[in-house]
Amino acid sequence: MNQSPCYLTFILIGILMNKVIAIVIVFLVPILAYAESGEAIIPHWYKNQYNQYTLRVSNISNVPVTVSITLYDQAGNEYTEASESASIYTSTDIFIGDGFTSDPVGGSATLQAGESGYIQVKYGTTVKWGYGKIKWASNEKNQVALIAVGMVDFWLDDRAGRTTYPINNLLPF
Repeated sequence: MNQSPCYLTFILIGILMNKVIAIVIVFLVPILAYAESGEAIIPHWYKNQYNQYTLRVSNISNVPVTVSITLYDQAGNEYTEASESASIYTSTDIFIGDGFTSDPVGGSATLQAGESGYIQVKYGTTVKWGYGKIKWASNEKNQVALIAVGMVDFWLDDRAGRTTYPINNLLPF
């Protein structure tokens, strides 16, 4: 069978293009898997005069990340420290624990590589609950940066306990 040179050229070009596309996919797909930001839902937070909510966040990446936390109350309104008067036990309603450089609730704060931080929604005379969002951003490409868990601690008379609420099913995000 006698093939024309033009036909063979098209076959060679087709084979070469398939190889080039395969090489591009092999090198491009891992790059696309990295992100400069991430987000997870806080499925539940709760507080009243006997309960307080703690959210612990850990930076598992090797670079600092900027973290912002937004809490929403049962009516869907953004919940901040100014949402109600100070609790019956403390002068602040939302306490920012170690690790964060500033207040990540309603703003943003840096969480250094390998460090953990926490916030507490302190006891109060009113019952509040809702959900929230945790967002992170970085100038570096990371696959994931944070892991987090929420906890409601309660005290009543001589009994105490804790309920945990996994954030993102305890998977990094």
